[in-house]
Amino acid sequence: MKQNYHLIIAAAVIVVGMSLFLWQENHPSIKEQSFIIMPGDPLVKTAERLEKAGIITSAKSFLAYGKWNGLDRTVQPGEHVLNNKKTYEEIYTILKTVKVKENGIAVTFPEGFYARQMGDVLEKKGIVNKKEFLEVVRTGRGLDHVLLKDIPNQSQLKYRLEGYLFPDTYYFKKNTPPEEVVQKMLLRFYEQMEQLSLPTHMTVSEWVTLASIVEREASLQEEMPIIAGVFQNRLKRDIKLQSDVTVQYILEKRKKRVLYKDLEINDPYNTYKNKGMPPGPVSNPGAAALKAAANSSEHNYIYFVAKADNSGAHHFSETYEEHLRYSKQYQSQF
Repeated sequence: MKQNYHLIIAAAVIVVGMSLFLWQENHPSIKEQSFIIMPGDPLVKTAERLEKAGIITSAKSFLAYGKWNGLDRTVQPGEHVLNNKKTYEEIYTILKTVKVKENGIAVTFPEGFYARQMGDVLEKKGIVNKKEFLEVVRTGRGLDHVLLKDIPNQSQLKYRLEGYLFPDTYYFKKNTPPEEVVQKMLLRFYEQMEQLSLPTHMTVSEWVTLASIVEREASLQEEMPIIAGVFQNRLKRDIKLQSDVTVQYILEKRKKRVLYKDLEINDPYNTYKNKGMPPGPVSNPGAAALKAAANSSEHNYIYFVAKADNSGAHHFSETYEEHLRYSKQYQSQF
């Protein structure tokens, strides 16, 4: 009986293979396309997405082929390049690796860029329409990403995915769908996140928000954990963060220096007016800032002020009196 069962399965796999061959021969081919698998995505979900994208004709037959040939546990998360002219075996072989042919237009985003700045660059290079890109970033529309469950979707957020668009060098083709662009950046962020031990007393959103502030406040990487510690101390003591970078985020155009009148703007992101964290991240932090926010230094500093020697360094203080003294000293040197 067991032998007959195996013969039936083998016959089914042969039929599936022949059907695939005939479909490939008669079905019009599609161009190569980027296909992203997120860490933790079940193979069933991946197969359904492959079918929906027109890369395979049947998710069920693809799954059956993989199970029979022992390929169903070899699929790796990452970005892959596929088309519908490949056999199931070829597709599984591609999905076993995370290598992707890096062709197209190179785009580099610096650490601390805003989503709207990224949109400017992408539109200028003809990759995506800025308005459409920002709509995806604002809402998460059309995305299927494990991170979305950790990112709040509240009305106060200017852009829901701000902070999660990892700054790096990417390769895109002209007129790439905005969802694909954002998905690739989220994947890169997720890869960074998995390398860190996140603080247990913070949500993912709080951690990224802190990192985004640190990214904008710090000029020197070695000071990032110290600055993160300053803001952690303020949160613990229920002191307003009073971070200029949260005010800069509100402004349409970044200023060289925030003015006193700017500090009075009524906005949820203004940490001079509101206690606690802003509703969400105020930039897209790089690896160093993310690490610093996850591993902030332990100290008693509550204040810091930029030194006047153009080194990018800060003086850190435990008391307001000390902070005021150094602030006046540095201001006189400008």
